[in-house]
Amino acid sequence: MRGWGEIVPPRVPIIGGKRIRPAAVIVPAALGGLVMTAVSVMMALTWTGATDGIAYENPWWEMLAKVCISPISLWGPMTLALTYAYYARRCRPLNTA
Repeated sequence: MRGWGEIVPPRVPIIGGKRIRPAAVIVPAALGGLVMTAVSVMMALTWTGATDGIAYENPWWEMLAKVCISPISLWGPMTLALTYAYYARRCRPLNTA
């Protein structure tokens, strides 16, 4: 059985059952990961005061916002790590020693 990202599921009209080219997955995933990493860097610069940020009514609202939004900063690096894992699985030759 083939894993995710290798063939289009047969239930998809027209392209079902066809092989997915690795570049069709790797290029958009890498670009998305880089964009989200840049967003995370800008978010960190805003929170440290390096740029003008949002003015909150009190420090509790600011702390709540940072706690709720901070997991988004992991989205970019995790996407890049998963993209590399996909690349290593699909594009690297097997070591048959």
